[in-house]
Amino acid sequence: MKKLKIALVMVSFFALTGFTKEVNQAEKYQSIQETRTLPSNDVTSPVISFKQSKDIVLIEGSKLNLADYIEATDNSGIVSVSSIGRFNGDEIGEYTINIIASDASSNISSDVLSVKVISKEDFFNLKDEKVQELIAADDTQREKLREEMRVMTNANGQEVYSEIEFLAESYIGMRGYCNEVADAFLEEYLGHDVNVFDTHSITKEEAKPGDLVEYADGGKGFWHVAVYLGNDMALHGNWNGTTVISSIWVQGATAPYFERLN
Repeated sequence: MKKLKIALVMVSFFALTGFTKEVNQAEKYQSIQETRTLPSNDVTSPVISFKQSKDIVLIEGSKLNLADYIEATDNSGIVSVSSIGRFNGDEIGEYTINIIASDASSNISSDVLSVKVISKEDFFNLKDEKVQELIAADDTQREKLREEMRVMTNANGQEVYSEIEFLAESYIGMRGYCNEVADAFLEEYLGHDVNVFDTHSITKEEAKPGDLVEYADGGKGFWHVAVYLGNDMALHGNWNGTTVISSIWVQGATAPYFERLN
């Protein structure tokens, strides 16, 4: 049967018990009729899934939107989700949120989301540690570390650190030609296939994070392409054999020009 994804909101028990809704007789009748059409032999419990991880790290002052991390589906297409657990984004510490999902046949499933709230200083220290680990990691370890950084980005990136900058740091140390690095990075950032050779020209004033910055001569006798991150910074692949984040103004290179994917 068709599964219905339910957007979640974080609610405490006292909020649930204090909420009432007036319904007229027609609505009550419709609700009864819908309930009667459900299979009486339904014994399948809803499925709770985590979009990223069961363990989340948030910066002090962050808000927790459970819809960003959890979804619930059921074979009947009808599922109710609630959460139990204290959480205070302004208070450093570790929190446990119990997630409960139930369907119209009273089948119930539950799971646990762990949330750690840390200071901004600790958050950036943790980020820097991840970057250093990435530089030294092999290909197998690198993907695991990238996933950990993606979780951190999704939890906090829009508030204190842009998502593209955070993702770019996970590419530090990656090997490959500059266009290969740019392709891989933009495909992950944009979520679809790209071709860094299929572009059109834009001005520096029009350039935004995710555009391309190119050089007729990257200072080493050949063309070079990098991913623009904003604030005159770019992700440069194959820079002395590795990937680095540095200025768009490259010593010895021709002046940068900007391109946008078609």
